[in-house]
Amino acid sequence: MQPFFEQDKLSLYCGDLRQVLPTLPENSVDFVVTDPPYLLNFMEKEWDKAGDGDIPTNELVFRYWFAGLVAGEACFRIHREKDGAYYACEFSIKMRADEGPLLRALARRIGAGKVQDIPAESGVVNSGPAVKWVVHSREECWKIAQLLDGTPLYAKKQREYDLWRCALQVWTDRPRGNRWQGRGDNSAMEALWNEMKALRPFDLELADSHFDPFGQPAYLFHYQWAKACLRVVKPGGLLLAFGGTRTYHRLICAVEDAGWEIRDCLMWLHGQGFPKAADIGKMIDKAKGAVREVVGTKLGQRGYSLADNGRTNDIYGDLHNPEAECAITAPATAEAAKWTGWAAALKPAWEPIVLAMKPMDGTQAHNALTWGVAGMNIDAARVGENPGYKYNADHNGTTFHGKQGERIKQSATKKGSAVIESTKGRWPGNLLLDEEAAHLLDAQTGTLTSGTNAIRTKAGDGYHGGMGKAGDAQVAYGDSGGASRFFYCGKATTKERNKGCEQVVTWEDVDLSQETDELLQHARAISAIGTHRLADAAWNTMLSGSNITDQSRTAIASTMSTLTRLTTELRTFNFSPSSNTNASILAATRALLATGLNPADVADDIDRLRTSTSGETASLLGAVSAALQVLSRISAKGRRGNSHNTVKPVKLMEYLLTLLSTPDGGVILDPFAGSGSTLLAAQRLGRRCIGVELTEHNCEIARGRLHVG
Repeated sequence: MQPFFEQDKLSLYCGDLRQVLPTLPENSVDFVVTDPPYLLNFMEKEWDKAGDGDIPTNELVFRYWFAGLVAGEACFRIHREKDGAYYACEFSIKMRADEGPLLRALARRIGAGKVQDIPAESGVVNSGPAVKWVVHSREECWKIAQLLDGTPLYAKKQREYDLWRCALQVWTDRPRGNRWQGRGDNSAMEALWNEMKALRPFDLELADSHFDPFGQPAYLFHYQWAKACLRVVKPGGLLLAFGGTRTYHRLICAVEDAGWEIRDCLMWLHGQGFPKAADIGKMIDKAKGAVREVVGTKLGQRGYSLADNGRTNDIYGDLHNPEAECAITAPATAEAAKWTGWAAALKPAWEPIVLAMKPMDGTQAHNALTWGVAGMNIDAARVGENPGYKYNADHNGTTFHGKQGERIKQSATKKGSAVIESTKGRWPGNLLLDEEAAHLLDAQTGTLTSGTNAIRTKAGDGYHGGMGKAGDAQVAYGDSGGASRFFYCGKATTKERNKGCEQVVTWEDVDLSQETDELLQHARAISAIGTHRLADAAWNTMLSGSNITDQSRTAIASTMSTLTRLTTELRTFNFSPSSNTNASILAATRALLATGLNPADVADDIDRLRTSTSGETASLLGAVSAALQVLSRISAKGRRGNSHNTVKPVKLMEYLLTLLSTPDGGVILDPFAGSGSTLLAAQRLGRRCIGVELTEHNCEIARGRLHVG
């Protein structure tokens, strides 16, 4: 697989990590630093959905979600009929009746099977109405297999699926018998049927009851990427993965079950989170259909997304109707007034980060010498600048503070050895702060003063043994400040988020239905006249003798190439609106913007050419100009810049990569590269980094950021 982007020590792959990671050599990566989706259903964004009764549209998340549902609820069957004269495969999921809409939507999404209602069984305790989705045709069973291939299940379900998958292949390949050739060969199906039968009752490693079909998908999602990363990481290599406070338990259990050893949990405290819970009073008015009176606006107030000059905020992004979004409204009903001020969530102010290690090959020392990776680079990640003694002669550069440091200094003086006073600072903690969190912490603690150098009045006991006897000198830090000085504090800038992404556009949550319909009409007209007329040779003939500048000629040629490809793609979809046509149109618009071309400017040049033509040529130019004008409108509706929802500060990522480094630097892997913050941090540190990102749009954002550094 070829990287989407390569630059010096950086490689970014665009694709599913399940296809990309198997291409990497085993034991070739030193560290994994990543920020996977938290699966919180963040503001209804598809990239962060795990279930909740809704079917994700993101293909990767959907596969994990579907595998989780299968693990908890599905049944794979091999039907044996007429004493073994006929065999067939069947897949089914049976759930409570109130899950009927989910199963019907799922059947439509996959395009397989039918959902039937099952009444409650009379006389059976706890029996209630149910729904059952059944897939039994050969072609539709293959649709299920295509979704589950490469998505590991567990214990019994994996064994069930493997047998069912083999039976499906035999069912497809087996020659059918007839009255001339006699009965078909059913021996292979008979053997698979017997194996499947022998699995019941199951002696399970993990029983069905261990799985919650709407919670387990998050676990399965994390388990699979963590398992895939484990193969490519060297023994003793470390993993840092951000998590969400509500789904961290799924993440950490999955990472451990995938084979990693949990070493610690870091906490990143930040002030950039914003509450995402609606006011319950507003929800009551909405449920009652009551119209709330607008009594003010939040525009221009601190803490809200738009200032009165209409500029967009980096966190909230574009609001297409700012007056409505920022309106202050009064309760319309007595019940709403009673519940005004209540909400169901707190403001997020911290994120857990799991620190895990691939099991070592022997001791830390042996692992370091054999694999070139062991532990963390503590000295490089120390916090602040505080005095300590470094005795190079006998202690290989290790820094000692306090009593032990003073003793080392005295010993070195007697021996005539060199002693260096270190300013590397405090040992790094598992708490990370941003500037706002640091200010809040310091405001609460006030100024704290560390002890100063003193003479011990009595002997002390320490974790590693004695801390000196009475009369010994005790060297302390002797500094002062807020409590934040004990921890890493990163500075983030809003400029770093969008730097390099000025020409990267997204149309998420933007209605383009009118533009799509118009563009399909123009593309159909272009196709009817003939896309061959948009070829370079035809344009060179048409442009000869015209007053079009050389620069405009180049722009026209580039634009026509893109428009020809787009028309050809839309023809394959019969010029009908669909997700495929939308994807092709947006891809073409991005391609034009990436070249720095304004479709409207090229359309003006086309219109000037059209005045000197007639007949089909004039009709073609008219359709081309109209199509480019629509592409220009689509471009104008897009949001420019870094649209990724969870951009981590590059300074924070630099610190984490510094902590996770070897004497030679080490290779970093980020399987959820997003907008490229980990890659950008590695670039600034001169480190080798491999990133994997599913969506091409995010890859474009990452590439733009990496180009400018």
